Parts: sequence; structure tokens; C-alpha cells
Amino acid sequence: MKKMILWTLILVPVLLIVVIAIVVLKLDSIAKSTIETQATASTTLTTTLNSANISLLGGNVKLADLKVGSPRGFDAPTMFELNSVAVQVSYSELRQTPIRISEITVNGPKLIVEQKGGQLNLQAAMDQMPKSEPSTLRMIIGKLTVANTQVVLKPNLPMLPPEIDLTLPSITLQNIGNSGNSQNGAAMSEVLTQVWAAMAQKLKESDKIPASVRPWIAGTSADLKGQAQAEAGKQFNAATQKATGSLQKQLDTGIQGLMGGKKK
Repeated sequence: MKKMILWTLILVPVLLIVVIAIVVLKLDSIAKSTIETQATASTTLTTTLNSANISLLGGNVKLADLKVGSPRGFDAPTMFELNSVAVQVSYSELRQTPIRISEITVNGPKLIVEQKGGQLNLQAAMDQMPKSEPSTLRMIIGKLTVANTQVVLKPNLPMLPPEIDLTLPSITLQNIGNSGNSQNGAAMSEVLTQVWAAMAQKLKESDKIPASVRPWIAGTSADLKGQAQAEAGKQFNAATQKATGSLQKQLDTGIQGLMGGKKK
């Protein structure tokens, strides 16, 4: 009897650890697959992720080696690479719709800016995104920080080097997917557009950009900024319509109640 109790005391914790390990591994696999499929669908750019690690107790998600492919017609195999991404989020927030993320920190990403046929890949990527959002994954991000962005500029122009390397200043974006307190969330394409718009703005301000490339950088920066502002406007309008509809419903209910009271 004592031996059975002893074995029970040993086996139960071991089994519990095994079950937790299986659950965590399953969650990691689901997170990796979801990010790859949703990002690819949302941007039409092939997105791959080496691994995702969800810490149920620590309240964080770590993504490793995320790569976003170049748009059609460009030579570079990737346009955007993230070696590591730290996400502060609780398990309960991951289950909400939209997903709520407290903070995302990206350190040392790589942005490849390629010019071909008079157009930058950033502009082409935005033009090739679906007009209607196919992705069902939407998120509200409290704070997103991108630091030490390594930019590889490929001008593809005579008299210029094939590649120009530079580092961008840090970028911080806040309240993504919650413009005007809309609570609608942003799709991955919208998040990337806001990040790329901020990067393009920093790139435009750099004194290392050749004069012959600067007009394309400035134009792309303006277009990306306009796209990001348009998305924010959609969120605000949707929130306004939702609030107006809710208020109208309350008024109708109140009027019906008053009419019913008079009939009695």
C-alpha cells in the first residue's frame, strides 16, 4: 500500500509535466502555423516563421526568424526579416477577438529596400495587398518598438554601389488597431504598413540616401503614411457607426417602453 502511494506521488507530477509539455508544444505549433498562414493571406507575401514559443506562466511569446518575402517582380528573396520578436501578452488576451497585445519589442530587424523599374518594393508590396482583408486574425497592440533596424538599399542604378547599408533610429508606435477607441483591431497587413511607413519616414530623413533615390523614398513614404492613415480612419468610422447604432437601439427601446407604458 505504501509502495502504491509512493508511486502515485511520483507518477502524478510526472504525468502533469508531460501533459503541460504537450499542451505547450501544441500551442507553439498552432501559433507558428497561424502566423504564417494569416500573414501570407493578409499581405500576399510569403511569410515563414522558424519557431514560436508561448510561455503560459511568463505571459510572453517569442518568435524566431520571421521572414517576409519580396513582392512579385523583385529579385531579393526577402524584404523584411526579424531574428527575434518579444511579445508581452497573457493567454487570456490571446483568446480574445481581436487579440490584445500589451507590448511588442523587435530588435535588429532587416529591411531590404529594392528599386526596380522606377518602383520600390515597399510600394509594390502595398499595391499588391488584397483590396478586401482575407485574414481573420486582428489585433490591438498597446506599444510596438522597433530598434536597430538594419537597412540594405538596392538602388539598381548606374554610378551607384549595388548595396548601401545604414541603420535607422528606433521607432515606437502605440495603440495600433484601436484608433479613436474603435476596438476593431488591425490585420497583419495593416500592422506591417504602419511599421513600414514609420521606417520609410526615417529612411527619407537619412543623409545617406543618394539624391537619385531620394524622390522614390519620399514618394513611397507619403503613400505608406496615407495608407496607414486611411486604415485608421476606417477604424474610427467603424467605431462611430457602432456607437451610433448602439445609441439608436437604446433610444428605440426606451421609446417603445414609454409607448407601452402609456397604453397601459
